[in-house]
Amino acid sequence: MRYLCRVLNMALAFDDESGEYAILDGCAPQDGGGYTYATKSEFENPIEAVSAFFGQAEIRMRRKIGDRLEAEDRDRYTGELVKRGQ
Repeated sequence: MRYLCRVLNMALAFDDESGEYAILDGCAPQDGGGYTYATKSEFENPIEAVSAFFGQAEIRMRRKIGDRLEAEDRDRYTGELVKRGQ
């Protein structure tokens, strides 16, 4: 299996043996090379696989950015500073 792209704990991979694309969720690097993963979604259509992968990646990145903004007392959607106590 070849890993084409990795974002946070997800990877888009291509299986040379089956000819299918896969989204691997819960990825973690393994000692000695390769990855372990919690779930695997397989796709025959590469356009569907890429679209699903980047859609999920965008949602996760937006959530991560929003959480960081809130931790800095900023609005999670606009990034503007939030005034406390009003």
